[in-house]
Amino acid sequence: NIKTENNDDSLLPSCLELYGGVGTIGLNLHDLTSTLICSDENPHNRSCFEKSVTHLLKLSTTNKTSDDKKHILHSKKMQPIMVRKEKNLLNRAEILIVDPPRKGLDQAVD
Repeated sequence: NIKTENNDDSLLPSCLELYGGVGTIGLNLHDLTSTLICSDENPHNRSCFEKSVTHLLKLSTTNKTSDDKKHILHSKKMQPIMVRKEKNLLNRAEILIVDPPRKGLDQAVD
């Protein structure tokens, strides 16, 4: 789990980021959440996301370990699918980040 200074992350909120790309916004909040799931349909973003997670955990000043990666996830599902079919993730997320591409939200997501 993502650890706080007192090693108690049970009070931290869970976060879901739609249109997350490589996690630019969500990863900057990783130490403030118990779980972070970034979703983006571009399959090439996952590799960059994973490299960013590894680098971020190395730079961390708190006691993060490789186990922390288990609670930072990337999903390559399309956003309409995440909203319609993964409602359990959407309902459990206490923080929802929506960062659509320049073309804006797809009509199906509105």
